Amino acid sequence: MNLTKHAKCRMNQRAISNDVLEVVLSLGAFKSAKGDAEKIFFGKKQTQEAISDLKRIIHIFEKAQNTNIIIVDGKIITTYKSK
Repeated sequence: MNLTKHAKCRMNQRAISNDVLEVVLSLGAFKSAKGDAEKIFFGKKQTQEAISDLKRIIHIFEKAQNTNIIIVDGKIITTYKSK
């Protein structure tokens, strides 16, 4: 998304990083603002939902650890856990 000079200045003044901007743009809730503008808000609800999603992903990563898949001719023929 393109930033105006004003937006870049305000981000700098308010210590809002590009990473934070990306999180809000990706996961924030859209609301109407004055005129034709839109407001994107990342509040407590969005934070808790994102944290919950990340915890679920971490759990999947932990379960996937040491998993092996054997493939022959593009087909999975077996799976197993190694130590």
